[in-house]
Amino acid sequence: MALTEERAPSPTTLEPPSPSGLEETEEPGRTRRNTLAATAAQGGARAMKTTLILIPEHKRPSIASLSGGTRNPKTKKPEVYREEQHKLAGWLAQLIGYYSTVEWQNGHDKQKILYSTILQRDDAGTWITPYAEERITPTWDTWAGFKAELQRQFAVIDSKGEATIKLENMKQGKQWVPE
Repeated sequence: MALTEERAPSPTTLEPPSPSGLEETEEPGRTRRNTLAATAAQGGARAMKTTLILIPEHKRPSIASLSGGTRNPKTKKPEVYREEQHKLAGWLAQLIGYYSTVEWQNGHDKQKILYSTILQRDDAGTWITPYAEERITPTWDTWAGFKAELQRQFAVIDSKGEATIKLENMKQGKQWVPE
């Protein structure tokens, strides 16, 4: 059963509208695939040029945005913090990077502090719990103040001494590393 309505021609091929719903065409060798192959054989640059001319200049940014354009990157969420002194600086750097991608770099101090407290576990979680339960009034009200308190509570006190201890306890295979 053939339908009599016609479909619009493809914007990338230069052929007349084809009847929709027909099993057979009047010219069996003239299919969209064959037309595209013939156009490519004649010179792909010409086909590309035709495509670009058919897309109006004012619509190109819209099409680019639909086809992937520039999107916000999907960011990995920061890890939890468990009061590992040597990891505090890295964890804070993860938070700062995350806050930048969610566009919290300026302001949003309450949100930054709250999100940071959610990520604290073990000893760090024990330290923040009384503040979160409002049993103790925090000494900070800004993100900078909160970071300073975290560093006061959990940062390495004697980094030079800790590095020396690590070097003294280093092994290479089964042998101690010489001084």
